[in-house]
Amino acid sequence: MLLELLIDAVASSVQQGRGLVVSGFPRDLRQAEEYEAKMGEPSAVVLLSCSPETMYSRLQSRGRCSSSSDRENALQKRAQSFCSDVQAIIAHYERKTLLRTVRQVAGSIPY
Repeated sequence: MLLELLIDAVASSVQQGRGLVVSGFPRDLRQAEEYEAKMGEPSAVVLLSCSPETMYSRLQSRGRCSSSSDRENALQKRAQSFCSDVQAIIAHYERKTLLRTVRQVAGSIPY
């Protein structure tokens, strides 16, 4: 369902002569391959890179109202899982020379 909605949005954007930035997609290699099979390769893929610690900190700040240990463990697992899952996507787009990486500068203020 998500892929179909994305395809519709991209097609509409192309018809209007505009580009489109998609945040948080693809989440895994299967999604990337399905998208490319239906729409072709994207013109670029941007990775906003940060450490797992920074990601965990950002996830924590999204839900300040709850601080149970179960929630903390879930957030840590989510950050670790994302970091390991994204490696296949990174390799895929690096091979195609489409990946552009923006790295967090040490000491910078996380958004």
